[in-house]
Amino acid sequence: MATVLLVDDSSFSRRRIKNTLSQIHNGDIVEAVNGQDALEKFRDHSPDLVLLDLTMPVMDGYTALERIMQRNPKAKVAIVSADVQQRAKDRVEAAGAVAFVQKPPTEAELQRLVKLYVG
Repeated sequence: MATVLLVDDSSFSRRRIKNTLSQIHNGDIVEAVNGQDALEKFRDHSPDLVLLDLTMPVMDGYTALERIMQRNPKAKVAIVSADVQQRAKDRVEAAGAVAFVQKPPTEAELQRLVKLYVG
């Protein structure tokens, strides 16, 4: 069964994205509250797609992205962030992110990501 890992320190954002995801994805949705938690869940669940926020306590999304890509260079990580500066986009693209979506993501954007990377 396909798995999506949803990483965001905001419970409101996670709930909102999860509600939309659950309507378009009938696999597992695993949640993480920061980058460190994301690394542990990534190791334990081998998700098909990671939806990753950038600004979080403990470990930010940039560091988590780099470590996920070190662990699995073929990982599919999409950034979901309110930080839409070109500098942020360039940095995550260079680190291996497959997409950058402005928060809050629309249903169409989530549907596109799931279709492309989860199947």
